[in-house]
Amino acid sequence: MKKNSQKKNRLYSFLKGFFYLPGKILFPTVVIGKRNVPKGKHVAIANHLKWTDIVLMVLFVPGYRHILGKKELSKNKFLNFICKKLEVIFVDRGAADISSIRTTVNYLKKDEAVALFPEGTRNRVDESVQDVKAGAVMFAVKGEAPILPIVIHAKSRFFHRNYMMIANQFDFSEYYGQRLTPDILAEGADKMANILKLSKQILDFAVTNGEIKKLISI
Repeated sequence: MKKNSQKKNRLYSFLKGFFYLPGKILFPTVVIGKRNVPKGKHVAIANHLKWTDIVLMVLFVPGYRHILGKKELSKNKFLNFICKKLEVIFVDRGAADISSIRTTVNYLKKDEAVALFPEGTRNRVDESVQDVKAGAVMFAVKGEAPILPIVIHAKSRFFHRNYMMIANQFDFSEYYGQRLTPDILAEGADKMANILKLSKQILDFAVTNGEIKKLISI
């Protein structure tokens, strides 16, 4: 695959095209920063507020990504079939899942993109960014790929305007080729969390104070 090419998945493209208009009607969503999406490999990370977050990401963020999902989804035969066709990466959250790690890194090395919610679970308490896990750091370093932060303003509701912001990408190139120690992983996870929190604060302020147009123009 050529450098900076954009991997496509036929089913993903079909579903995205088929559900885009209904999705836009049900979840009218303003996405800020689409120009920040790289065409090549990257690790997209987002805060997780509701099950519909994945729908918003698929429909309204440009490009195709291998989504990391919990292994429990594979127990449903229909979901398992669809997810395999979409090349979803199932992760066993209760163990050191070497297979999913290897699969994720291999996709990145082939210049393909992946997406995950590094908080590990939905925030059922409020809409703040929770502590994040270091898995995305490991993927980004081993796959030598940039991190693309995506923040969602609030829990999406039917027929209510939703807001998402794609922030500037960053990387952990200073760690490429190094052994990933617990300290490095913790430092990387803190950096990811801080960037997600800051990005969400910027988006929340713009939405609350009616300054979305100013944010879009930056």
